[in-house]
Amino acid sequence: MWNSIEQRHLYQYLFSIPNPNLSNHKGETKLHLECINHMKSWAVSGELKALWFHPANETLKKGDTGWGMLLKMMGKLPGVPDLIFLWDKGSGCIELKSSKGRLTEEQETFKKWCCEFNIPYAICRSLKEVEKTLKDWKVLK
Repeated sequence: MWNSIEQRHLYQYLFSIPNPNLSNHKGETKLHLECINHMKSWAVSGELKALWFHPANETLKKGDTGWGMLLKMMGKLPGVPDLIFLWDKGSGCIELKSSKGRLTEEQETFKKWCCEFNIPYAICRSLKEVEKTLKDWKVLK
């Protein structure tokens, strides 16, 4: 259970995120939403000892060139993974993929950068793999 005011705010924030109807989604999107739902619960219970977020880095629709250019100027990088985790003296990245999904060239490049800087990087294809990865990183009880 959370004790400090800051943790209470985190609790309120996490549960202000709507819970999606997973039956309306499929593939990587469904996996992503399923993981977020579990990560919210793990964070609130104190089992997940990391700050985590999704860097909204999706491809823009055709015609959004002005907005797309502004995002690039602000630091948007192609290939950034789906989930970023930050914790005391560490960080890690998880790319979510369907059973047949493959990394794009940009995602491969980002993965290599993580390796270069000794930043843990994992490709997960199920909630079970995400859970195992977070336990291996020692941020999930």
